Amino acid sequence: MSADWAFFLVALPFLFIAAYTDLRYMLIKNWMNLAMAVAFLIPALIYLPFSEIGFRIGIAFVVLVVLILLAAFDAFGGGDAKYLAALALYIPPTDYMAFIFILSFTNLLALVIHRVARRQRCVRAIAPRWKSWRVRKFPMGYAISGAALLFLGLRAVNGPVLLG
Repeated sequence: MSADWAFFLVALPFLFIAAYTDLRYMLIKNWMNLAMAVAFLIPALIYLPFSEIGFRIGIAFVVLVVLILLAAFDAFGGGDAKYLAALALYIPPTDYMAFIFILSFTNLLALVIHRVARRQRCVRAIAPRWKSWRVRKFPMGYAISGAALLFLGLRAVNGPVLLG
């Protein structure tokens, strides 16, 4: 198994948990973010040099601090900030721009899909208690999970995700 496959498989359950809980409750639980960060260590200790593990942890900390500051000014969700920080561990530094590009695309796509879906009675009937149907805010964890699923899946199948 390659490192990319290992990171994809370890992250996969967390991506679905975050997407579901954000759609259902408009909340990404702290335990999930912490568990995702700790689970990163399993493939990281097997496949990555210690220097890269340390670098990724440092970048994740920077992501956390910057996004928590944005959350303090209500420009970003706190759960989304912690989720992106945990997810940053799984993204190789060489692919940050590719991930940001994919995240931008999936944010727009997820927003359109969510807004159209919540206007459909048949869709709302499937999950009538989802909080995301009733609030103005957008469940960004759903979009982040889509971006991560696409990005990590591409890395697992093709290796580095290069743009251009």
